[in-house]
Amino acid sequence: MMHKKGSIGPDTFGKNRLTAAIGKDDAALAANSPDRLADQIDAPVLLIHCDADERVPFTRARTMRVALDTAHKPCELSNPAKAKASTTKPAMWNA
Repeated sequence: MMHKKGSIGPDTFGKNRLTAAIGKDDAALAANSPDRLADQIDAPVLLIHCDADERVPFTRARTMRVALDTAHKPCELSNPAKAKASTTKPAMWNA
């Protein structure tokens, strides 16, 4: 999905980096998707994801929550108000 709908730009570097990191085999990517491996998780999970996130749809967090619930794994989903993912360095890094 990231190859088709991800936020990686059209430049060659970004596409090559994505392929190196996750591959391109749709079947392998699907088989190793976290929501398909939920039954293997042994620790309680806290998902923190804001529905205002412009890079990753909130449905991803809900899908993982459903997978964990289905696998009877302890999980909490937090949707902090007004939070937003950033692609820039936090101001505190400039200190």
